[in-house]
Amino acid sequence: MDAGLHYLRKQGTTCGLTALEVVETAVQSMGLDDVAPFDPSQKIIEWRVAQGSDRLMSMTCNAFVDELSRDSPAPGGGSVAAFVGSLSAALSAMVAALTHTKKGYEAARDQMDTLGEQAQRLKELFARAVDDDSRAFDGLMDAMKKPKKSPEEKAARELAMQAATKQAIRIPLLVLENSLEAANLATEIARLGNVNSLSDAGVAGLCAQLCAKGAHYNVLINLTGITDPDFRAETYARAEAALEATSAACRKLDESMIQRLKAGLA
Repeated sequence: MDAGLHYLRKQGTTCGLTALEVVETAVQSMGLDDVAPFDPSQKIIEWRVAQGSDRLMSMTCNAFVDELSRDSPAPGGGSVAAFVGSLSAALSAMVAALTHTKKGYEAARDQMDTLGEQAQRLKELFARAVDDDSRAFDGLMDAMKKPKKSPEEKAARELAMQAATKQAIRIPLLVLENSLEAANLATEIARLGNVNSLSDAGVAGLCAQLCAKGAHYNVLINLTGITDPDFRAETYARAEAALEATSAACRKLDESMIQRLKAGLA
């Protein structure tokens, strides 16, 4: 990744590309496939290890919505909230890339590079959370299936359920707290980016808002199963603060979007 970013900068190309595009730049620039094909999914240890862990994000769009529509409880709203967050960041990355080489936006090129890279990192964080949320729910279901015949078994089951419930809260809380960054990215992209892509930046803001509210719902519904009062209080406070901050940023962006888009009709 570092090598790919180095060569992209030397070429004057935007660095706000997908991880695969950055790696492919490194492969081509350093001639890593001159002797034999360089398959990143096999040659990069982290990518090889990760194979199979992103079941949902490896699906086609049609397969994902079909899986979502089935009568199983996971994937559900938590995974969708994270997915919408990844869409928000992806849209911001797209507008940054479109602005980077657009004539008349030379002064914003460096900032578009920074925003594009930030958006790609955030996109990947949300994308990982799609499967993480589903796995956390599966963990909770596994804990619920533990035996509870004896007092010892009941105590062990309760401990397992509390631990699994906390994990099922941590994932949407992570998504919720990062939704503010998605909203701020969309705001900066809308302010500085290619005006022809203004509506795309606006949709990125709407996705950030939906991501935040969906993750907030999932935090609250799982908090009802927590018996630790300190964990409940701290998590609730963090969730409320994150939702309010993101909602305020998204409201401000939406007002600006409507004003600017309607001005173009005058």
